[in-house]
Amino acid sequence: MKILIKQYYLHIIVGLALMLSVLAFLFSLHQSPPVEGVDLKLIMGQFVSQEVKRNDTSEVQAQRVALFTSTLEQVMSQYASKHHVVLVPAPAIIAGGKDVTAGIQQLMNEKLAKNA
Repeated sequence: MKILIKQYYLHIIVGLALMLSVLAFLFSLHQSPPVEGVDLKLIMGQFVSQEVKRNDTSEVQAQRVALFTSTLEQVMSQYASKHHVVLVPAPAIIAGGKDVTAGIQQLMNEKLAKNA
């Protein structure tokens, strides 16, 4: 009887050890995506400075702002998905993050040029 109980506990311990090993392996496969920064103030500032030079009606300005905003959201979402990163405002990164503002601006310009 004691031998059966010992074998039972041995099977339980081996099973738990195996489960923990599998969980540890799966956890090691999961890595957090890198964080990259975008200077939204710079991007929006350039847009505003371009818009100030135009003599559009307020209705046209509102349409252009809506287009700009939706395009910026799309570009950033597509960039993050394509590059498997998390984008945050550049000032939120204290050290070690990559600034991808120039790349986002280029993608924005290309997309806005297609919509023009």
